[in-house]
Amino acid sequence: MVRVTRSELNSERTLLYRIRAGNFIDCFTVAARMSPREAAGVITDFPRSARWLPLVRRLVIAPFGLSQDGPPAEDKIGPFPVARETARELVAGFDDCHLGFRVSVSVGHAR
Repeated sequence: MVRVTRSELNSERTLLYRIRAGNFIDCFTVAARMSPREAAGVITDFPRSARWLPLVRRLVIAPFGLSQDGPPAEDKIGPFPVARETARELVAGFDDCHLGFRVSVSVGHAR
């Protein structure tokens, strides 16, 4: 079984410099042997039993004009454009009309 633990955002993470008052942030750590891109792919790949959820979301949000597949981009993880990628961290996400969302997946940053 995979053990997921709550952690703190440390100073080596790119997202630390984007945080402003009123932002919501969650940080978790998982021991894994994969690159940041591989791990980000796991986050955006729904299990077979839940693949219908994005379809329901599309139907619900369509009348509100919210992005259904994220903005066009050459490099995406799921619906999220990749904003920055190094050997140690991948940052993806975008600003929609109702919120800005970013996810950072990194290796070797556990505390």
